[in-house]
Amino acid sequence: MSDLDAAATAAAWSEFCDAIKRAGITILESYPQPTDVDRAEGLRYLAQQVQASIQDALVGEPGEPPLLRVGANTLNKWGMDSADCKTQSAHLDSAGTYRLSGRRGNARLVAVQVMVLEPEFVAFASLSEDALGADSAGQLDVVISAARPADWTGPWLEMDPATTTLVIREYFADWEHEAPGSFRIERVDTVPTRPIPTLAGARRLLDQAAGSFATRPTRWLPNIDPVRAHLVNRLAAKPPTDQGLADNIYGSGWFQLAADEALVIELDAPDALLWSFQLANVWSESLDSINHSSSLNGDQSVASSDGRYRIVVAHEDPGVANWLDTVGHPEGVILFRFQQSNNCPQPSAVVVAFGDVRDALPADTAVVTIAERAASIAHRRAHAAVRWAP
Repeated sequence: MSDLDAAATAAAWSEFCDAIKRAGITILESYPQPTDVDRAEGLRYLAQQVQASIQDALVGEPGEPPLLRVGANTLNKWGMDSADCKTQSAHLDSAGTYRLSGRRGNARLVAVQVMVLEPEFVAFASLSEDALGADSAGQLDVVISAARPADWTGPWLEMDPATTTLVIREYFADWEHEAPGSFRIERVDTVPTRPIPTLAGARRLLDQAAGSFATRPTRWLPNIDPVRAHLVNRLAAKPPTDQGLADNIYGSGWFQLAADEALVIELDAPDALLWSFQLANVWSESLDSINHSSSLNGDQSVASSDGRYRIVVAHEDPGVANWLDTVGHPEGVILFRFQQSNNCPQPSAVVVAFGDVRDALPADTAVVTIAERAASIAHRRAHAAVRWAP
């Protein structure tokens, strides 16, 4: 049969569409969807995950150059993406040698890490901050390979044989003044050569994309189910894990609030480079943190006079500092991150009537006017425009 056989190409496309349809229905049946908001977001989530699965298959094709591509911004959110982070990634061949160069911006934390995403997520070695070897002008030059080149004395990131992906994370604490850097990656041991496309190769590509879509959207569901079952309006740190950056502490909870309720979270600030709280939906997507205050980090939060922090999760603006906006979600995930942290203060949480929020807070709690809230949202939008500018 010729590669140009129209019937064969139509059949391949039909099989792909059928596989996507079956997988999408299975995914929808797997997730809790307690409200219309969750169901609407579920359809959007599936559309984004189809696109992401196809892109992952395409960038992994033989001969595809290792280009950095921006991850979650307002789209393609996945796996509890951080509201403070710009993520870039590139596909790697673990047998290759790569050079990552560029200029470090002034984000609070910059880290590069190698990992594998399929068939399950596993994180490997990482470099951050001083280990990146940036000079006084912020210029950096890192070699990424399975073995350190004999003639290389600079920063080196070791690739595990299973490595398929490089991820660059830039975490911003001061959204008004911190800005991203600029990076490029190139393969230096060989020049990628793209083979002539064949029908068999195209079918493999579609099969890979459909297979990824069948498993990728539910990858983080096992993390959501126990939180929703056991941490309703409570918070708990997660056990230490090597599946991420070193010295990071993660914790979670599940908010579930009636229209006239609020959740007051209280904690001592951790001894950390950067700490944050944010809200997410049942699909493990962060809520809109550009147009709403659905995330807060230590720089954006205001301490009470006793040095402790009180954060209010509520559907409406309570008129005080440290509001986490639920953005119309009656329930969802609360995630906290203590990054490069030397301790782990346990946050407490209590549900109060929305009308009693002021009484549940210290008398000197900072008041936020409507105009001040609007100004803070304007800062968020301005930072987003800088963070994700081309």
